[in-house]
Amino acid sequence: KTMGLQRRAQKTFGQHVGDYAGGLVPIAKWLPKYDLGKGQSDLIAGLTVGLMVVPQALAYASIAGLPHQFGLYSAFMGCFVYVFLGSSKDVTLGPTAIMSLLTAKASQQASSFTPLRWLQRGCPVLWSNSAQSS
Repeated sequence: KTMGLQRRAQKTFGQHVGDYAGGLVPIAKWLPKYDLGKGQSDLIAGLTVGLMVVPQALAYASIAGLPHQFGLYSAFMGCFVYVFLGSSKDVTLGPTAIMSLLTAKASQQASSFTPLRWLQRGCPVLWSNSAQSS
């Protein structure tokens, strides 16, 4: 037990920074161990999921009442970011039917409330409330 404590104490500052960075960006830990066999399996899995998610993303964008590009962005951008920052191999990313329905409802309600109206209506209310509380 004391040998483990001694080893931990003997780490340099650079090693501590490396451990911290590895925790923030998990790809730094597994990429050096990645081999061709895993790459082939991941390529097949990626193509399979990609072929399924494209029509699904287009449909969910239609449900949300958004242009199709937004469905594709929501399907793929999360995966690209997750490659670098994710740490779980079993995770679901991308659009869902419930998320699309909620987005459609929120965008319908938000279309009548623009940032200019917020500035016109919201700020004076916030200012008057802060003036009354002081």
